[in-house]
Amino acid sequence: MFFTRLGTIAAWLALIMAAGRIGIAIYIVSSIPNAEEARIWAARYLGQSPAQAIDQASIVAACAIALGILVEISRALRQNH
Repeated sequence: MFFTRLGTIAAWLALIMAAGRIGIAIYIVSSIPNAEEARIWAARYLGQSPAQAIDQASIVAACAIALGILVEISRALRQNH
């Protein structure tokens, strides 16, 4: 029960953080017309280029979804016993 709750919290936090990172990267790409200024914003708020941030955040989101699926399986098995 403890690990099921911990997994649920971890999955939600990872998914929210990944979505926020993707949102920030898309905002930087779409709203800042000057490439040099966009590069400065990306370095400040993302620590890397927006494309790399989107790539890494999408991997984190996929792992969070997989963790959420495993938590649901754990919860279903626990209810059957």
